[in-house]
Amino acid sequence: MNLCHLHVAANENTKPARVIEEPATVPSIKGITPKASVGTASNTEALAQIQKDLSEAQRSRGTLQSRLDDVSDSLQRSNLQAAIDKKRLDELASEKVALARRLRDRDEELRGKAKLLEVGVGISGLRRAKES
Repeated sequence: MNLCHLHVAANENTKPARVIEEPATVPSIKGITPKASVGTASNTEALAQIQKDLSEAQRSRGTLQSRLDDVSDSLQRSNLQAAIDKKRLDELASEKVALARRLRDRDEELRGKAKLLEVGVGISGLRRAKES
C-alpha cells in the first residue's frame, strides 16, 4: 500500500491547478520528524516511539482525569458544606437579633420596675414620715 499526500498547486498566473504527489511522512510528535517513507526501518522506529509517546500520554491523561475527579468531588463536598454553614450562620444571626431584642426588652422592664420600687420606697417613706 503506497501512501502519499496530494497537493494541489496553482501557479501565480491562475493557470489550471496541477496535482503533485509526495511520499507520506509520519507527523511530528515531541520533536520527531522522520522523513522516511512508510515501511522503512527508521519509520518503524518512529512508529515505536509514537506508540510509546501515546502510551505515556494516555497514562498521563488517566492520572489527570483521576485528579480532576478527586478535585471535582472535593469541590462539590465543599460547596455543600458551605451551603450548610451559610444556612447555620443565617440561623445564628437571626437568633442573635432575637436575643438582643429580648435583652433590650428585659432591660427596659427592669429599669421600669426599679423606678417603681424607687417611687414605692419614696411613697412608703412619706407615709412613715406622716405617721410620725
